[in-house]
Amino acid sequence: MAQSRELFEICYLTFLAIYVLYCLFLYIHGIRTKEYTSFGLLASTYLAYFFFNSSFVIGSGLPPEVRAGIVAALITIFPATVLNFLVRTCRYNIDGYARWAIYPWFVLAVIALATPFMSPAAERLLHWCWGALALYSLGVAYWIIICAYRDGFYEVVPLMLGVSGLSAGLILFGAEHLQLLIVPYYTEDVAVAFFMVSVKYGFIKRYAHYMSDLRRLSGKILEAHEEERKRLARDIHDGIGQSLLAIKLNLQMMKAGQGEIVTEENLANLIDEVSMTIEELRQIAMNLRPAFLKVTSMAAILRWYAAGYGEKTGLNVIVNADDTINTDIHTKDNLYRICQEALSNALKHSGATKVCVTLQRGDGKIMLSISDNGAGLDKKKLRETEGIGISTMRERAELLEGVFRIETTPGGTAIHVGVPL
Repeated sequence: MAQSRELFEICYLTFLAIYVLYCLFLYIHGIRTKEYTSFGLLASTYLAYFFFNSSFVIGSGLPPEVRAGIVAALITIFPATVLNFLVRTCRYNIDGYARWAIYPWFVLAVIALATPFMSPAAERLLHWCWGALALYSLGVAYWIIICAYRDGFYEVVPLMLGVSGLSAGLILFGAEHLQLLIVPYYTEDVAVAFFMVSVKYGFIKRYAHYMSDLRRLSGKILEAHEEERKRLARDIHDGIGQSLLAIKLNLQMMKAGQGEIVTEENLANLIDEVSMTIEELRQIAMNLRPAFLKVTSMAAILRWYAAGYGEKTGLNVIVNADDTINTDIHTKDNLYRICQEALSNALKHSGATKVCVTLQRGDGKIMLSISDNGAGLDKKKLRETEGIGISTMRERAELLEGVFRIETTPGGTAIHVGVPL
């Protein structure tokens, strides 16, 4: 029995060490996103717990009271690391329910250090608090996963499986502690291993999805660049080019004496044409990148663009925006581009006549919503037929560590974007 326990410990410590090294290598190579670092913290915490609870440390001469206190503190911190990982992965905010499911664990961990010196009654009370907080944390974990499913995260199913495995292990562990049944000695360790394998599968699934998107979009990006070049060439040729040609012809006629005598009125007309040409050139430059993005609020930018787009296309664009929202130029630029693309899609593809643009605060995020009254999209084919426009909007939102979600019905389509403040 002792030999089998030692063999299990060696295998399990190796398993945990691989996961810790996996996150460490990612960090060294510059992949320092919050979900990977939080997963490394989670794996490191359980590795430390299992190591101090192993027969190697038990027989090392470390005082039993010290070892027991460290083990109790580490196993108490572990649920907090799990919740932190879920929050980071699902891009949820540590506030409200999530805050009360994470921070109390650290208080309990400090108390747990004194477990070897507690009276039986105090230890029993600590166990009841641990169990109650664990059940609450599981509820919050499932709520976060439900929110992630609503927001369209690809790794939701593996996360749900992993949390379900932890739930089963916790329930069996609690039932054994209450002497309701006898379970195998390694139950909680197997539950954690199942959770980590599920998470790793989720990461692999995400990577596979990103690679598939990359292959699918690489050609479309080149096509989009060519279309943009054609549009710019057409705008310059048909607008600025024609205006400059007319000015040139008038000047040549004046020089050759074939036109009317140069008068103040003729010069005024030429100046007006030049001014119109300059304004047209400025408008093209503004559409490419508004110069006032840096100094203007996001609400004012949306109103300016909506007014110009509505006047140009006849689309009724209504903007409801919070003027108090202030953010950096990088966020403004990406939200502005998302709004541009969404309005363009509403006009070209859905046949909409009215679009509502909403900008507000919510759950520690900037929430941008663009909804139209068009024909909607086919939900079943949305993922397969997702074009460069929707993919670009999604990538811009994810670049800001935000979420992107589409809701579509026969009566219209709504695009929701949430990015951290």
